[in-house]
Amino acid sequence: MRTAARPLSPATTSGKTLFSMPKAAPRSVGGLQGWPWSVETATKAEAALVGLFGPLGFKEQTIVRTGMPRGSGYPQHYKVDCGNAALKIGVEADGGSHDSPERKQQDQKKDNLLTGMGWRVFRFKNDVILTRPDYVFETVLTAILERH
Repeated sequence: MRTAARPLSPATTSGKTLFSMPKAAPRSVGGLQGWPWSVETATKAEAALVGLFGPLGFKEQTIVRTGMPRGSGYPQHYKVDCGNAALKIGVEADGGSHDSPERKQQDQKKDNLLTGMGWRVFRFKNDVILTRPDYVFETVLTAILERH
């Protein structure tokens, strides 16, 4: 016999409510200082990620300083589409441009460095973010609860 799935909101652990899911994505999200990010300039998938994870302390275009010197073959910082620096969790929205072999190699290099720095990086195709937000949320929620 199959049972109905439990609602995701609010999430609890040991009887303590951690957060409640937003009813809708925010109309506007403050941009990163010096970075012209806004709901209007973000892709739909990036805005959806901020709508899903913003209430959990995730920020759009999270800067992660790599500590790598210039000329090392790595940038001095990476930007994660939606991230929580305290938890070291990043969520990336990958559109069609991420399908090329060169871009896949760049993404893997970024993911490897961030993972080596203790980050957990999730990559989802844009269409998955937009059509299966529950799957995206549940996948990332598992990592959040592991680190909380």
